[in-house]
Amino acid sequence: MPKVETGITLYGASRGLIENALLAVLREARNVTIQTVQRVVGLEVSRDGESVCGVRFQSTNGALQVLNNADVVVDASGAASRLPRWLAQVYGERQQIARTEIAPGRQYVSRWVRLAPDQTPKWQGLALAPIHGRAGMMMRAENDLWGVVLQSPEDVPLPTNDETFLASAAMLPAAEFYDVLKRAVPVTPPHLFGRTANRRRHYEQYSFWPDNLFAIGDSVCALDPYAGLGMTAAARGVQLLQGYLDQPDRITTNTASRFQSQLAQHNQLPWMIATNDWTTAASQPGLADQINSLTRAAPFDPSLAIMLLELQHMLRTPETLTNEAVS
Repeated sequence: MPKVETGITLYGASRGLIENALLAVLREARNVTIQTVQRVVGLEVSRDGESVCGVRFQSTNGALQVLNNADVVVDASGAASRLPRWLAQVYGERQQIARTEIAPGRQYVSRWVRLAPDQTPKWQGLALAPIHGRAGMMMRAENDLWGVVLQSPEDVPLPTNDETFLASAAMLPAAEFYDVLKRAVPVTPPHLFGRTANRRRHYEQYSFWPDNLFAIGDSVCALDPYAGLGMTAAARGVQLLQGYLDQPDRITTNTASRFQSQLAQHNQLPWMIATNDWTTAASQPGLADQINSLTRAAPFDPSLAIMLLELQHMLRTPETLTNEAVS
């Protein structure tokens, strides 16, 4: 892409910093109680089975406890969510929860490195698009830390030590990436990440969806990390949920079901971006060709590059793309 002012702000931070900051906010909230070393093992439902009223959880000593009389139960437990199993425990196997999964055919290895202030490059981040399945990214975080990610086809062995990590970086098309990395001091060993499939659970199609139960984030729609949309998609879901909970009548019959249907619509755009599958956008025929044309033209036109980046960051919808932009 050409170097151009995009007007898009990115925040460089480690996951640890982000999660600690969120946890600090929760701990300061007077109406929040955090239960630690507890594992949720199932749902508590009303006698008629129409609504969820709590959860069952297990402590480290194996003791089972019940939390009931809950107004709302939210599953934000991520891609490893056991909610489908819990629903089957309550409602049986009368209906399987539909899933869609698209594997990108790539894998990742990442690590943290540190660059001394006099060794830092002029840029804050560098992302290399895949060529023959290989790609790389470096992004600055806090405390002189830099996150480094290497991508390769899933059938290629990933580097496991300093030497092979550098050797893999040297295979990327941008020499600048390797030159910066070889000056860096490794902080962590290479971490392999192979679970990259885009996966959706279609809770909006589940006919027995109970009241008071809401599922958000990766527990509903988990995206390939390469797209960089996971936290954004989750935050959009939280905003949508806030709108439902802030309504004057709060939670009523079918509120949770309506939420899951609207969340599925919200997740459609990040899903299309992450999978590069635009054929599901029935409202805009020919969108796939339009996106591909824009992608080919963007490296040679700053205005088109900004347009493509705005689309990738979900600051622009596909419907706003014009024929002029991709002519």
